[in-house]
Amino acid sequence: MKKIILLLAVMMSLSSLTMAQKFENAQTIRQKVADFAKKQGMTIEMPEDNVLTLKKDTINYVMSFSDDNPTFVEIRPFDYDVSTANYACLTKAANLINYTFGGIKATVTPDRQALRLTIDMLVFDAAHVNRLLEHYLDLFDQAWADIQMRYYEFQDNIIFSDIRMPFEVYCSGWANTDFESNVIGESNSIIKASEAQYIHIGLNLTGYEDGEYQIEVKLIHPDGTYSVSQPNEKYTFTSDINVSKGFKFYDLGGWGSNESSFWQPGAYRYELYYKDKLFYIKNFVLE
Repeated sequence: MKKIILLLAVMMSLSSLTMAQKFENAQTIRQKVADFAKKQGMTIEMPEDNVLTLKKDTINYVMSFSDDNPTFVEIRPFDYDVSTANYACLTKAANLINYTFGGIKATVTPDRQALRLTIDMLVFDAAHVNRLLEHYLDLFDQAWADIQMRYYEFQDNIIFSDIRMPFEVYCSGWANTDFESNVIGESNSIIKASEAQYIHIGLNLTGYEDGEYQIEVKLIHPDGTYSVSQPNEKYTFTSDINVSKGFKFYDLGGWGSNESSFWQPGAYRYELYYKDKLFYIKNFVLE
């Protein structure tokens, strides 16, 4: 029995040694990531032993590497200056990113001067980092664009914060769809007017009282007019939603046409009303 136990111990020791030989330490990983980034056309620097900075196009990123087997890797863009931003709107936008963007952590520094986006990884070799690097850099760009879009949306709606209703809107989204409500392209993005068909509107809201509520929608064009089915109608369309307590997404429906000339390029807006009282607005663009 003792011989068997001893043999197993030796085998486990050899196995651990073999695994350890396959792992790369933090400095090796940093160097290999730097070589990979340079081949991709990025500008690199190594200002400290455990730090690597990258520049892709006009955006700077910093990576830090610590510990071995596995190595902890943090990657982030240089902090964004938000010193003049409305703090409540900014934190609300950051929280939405934390909720919707997998892997990205958005935080506002304690002095409220900067916004930081980070992604953390535990890796055993540089190949894992290199495989995901371009994806993460693109994800940072998307997250920052989304934060800005949401920030201005929340700022536009501060004036409605004192309105008391049986529900409260957290954020609103729109999508270009076909007649069957199939989404065309990316939601909440700038699209070509020639490709726009039906503008579909959705709400993420918190319900305080269960019930069916009617929301009126006014879809306003760049020239200030708004879409209607018949002359002198007050709203573009109305939607009845069955609200339950808690946080949930609600689809209000859409408006438009599949005719290519129906929509014109420009800045649009939709306004949402409850009992004829404006409570939310959202701006979007058709190119």
